[in-house]
Amino acid sequence: MFDSCSTEELQFIKAIEKYKAKSGKTFLSWTEVLKIFKDLGYKKVPPRKPAVAST
Repeated sequence: MFDSCSTEELQFIKAIEKYKAKSGKTFLSWTEVLKIFKDLGYKKVPPRKPAVAST
């Protein structure tokens, strides 16, 4: 199952499993999942503005 996972996917899976073991929870809320993402260093960035074509 994990053979086809990328390094990032494996890191996320391990972080989820670690959180679940630490908290004793089987199912996480979306808030907890977002916290795990942020703890891994992910953050929302503003959308890129379209490039202006030079004439």
